[in-house]
Amino acid sequence: MKYVKVSKCNIDEYVEKYDLLVCRIRKSRNKAKRLAVFELSTVLGQVGGIFVFNGPLGDVRGLVSFFVPKGMNDELTDILKTVGYCDQFYKLDFTLEMPGATNEIKSVNEYFWKGRRFNVIPFYTECKKQYQKQSVNNRMFAIYQEDGTVKHVKGYRGDGSEAGRRGLPLEDAKMMVNLVKPYTIQTLMDPFAGGGGILHAAKLINPSLYVISADIDRLLEPGLSMYADKHFACDARKVDLGGKKVDAVVTEIPFSITICLLLSTKGMFCTLFDCIKII
Repeated sequence: MKYVKVSKCNIDEYVEKYDLLVCRIRKSRNKAKRLAVFELSTVLGQVGGIFVFNGPLGDVRGLVSFFVPKGMNDELTDILKTVGYCDQFYKLDFTLEMPGATNEIKSVNEYFWKGRRFNVIPFYTECKKQYQKQSVNNRMFAIYQEDGTVKHVKGYRGDGSEAGRRGLPLEDAKMMVNLVKPYTIQTLMDPFAGGGGILHAAKLINPSLYVISADIDRLLEPGLSMYADKHFACDARKVDLGGKKVDAVVTEIPFSITICLLLSTKGMFCTLFDCIKII
């Protein structure tokens, strides 16, 4: 991760070359600031982004700052649409000449940073309607009914049992996918695919990815087949990739203590990771 600590001595050098992007962590993920920084560092690395260790507006909770090269607004917007843990983005105007200055970010201090005055300019805000449409509560899924027919459901979250809880939030799925640099790989696998949240996020971020899923619950086969290019309705230990390797594995390990103990004692992880190329 590239990072920099800015001082009064070098701020002019950075401001001349870069725009300063201020990212607001979504309220539900404020306590996960480190994960937000890791995710942003990964995605903004595509355009040479640099994490600012001692960024401005330090008294305001939930803000993270990055230097990004000037003149890349279109590329930057496309990247920010894929981010999971932040939902509002601003640029700082050190010339004090850009229109649209906002006071959306409330600070107890005057808008100064390392001796330079600035205005806060809105740059990109996540579309709430699009987010709701893509969220686990509104995504379409499909499951087998007892008679073997397929039932299409909206907002599938499982049966609530210890092994049957589904529904990874969209922001978590996006963040997890972003950490494996999905724009640099060709294949991605989720061996415990559940409700398909990670598969869905992977395709949103990089539609050209070849996505593989597996889940022991055959009830989920119709729904997971909607999102995966190849689905295995079986125990993850029995997945046969035909000797091929996948570029990355992203998954939410079954989170029941009982299930995790069972998986570890049966050596599932060792068997599965024999066929995984770690990036």
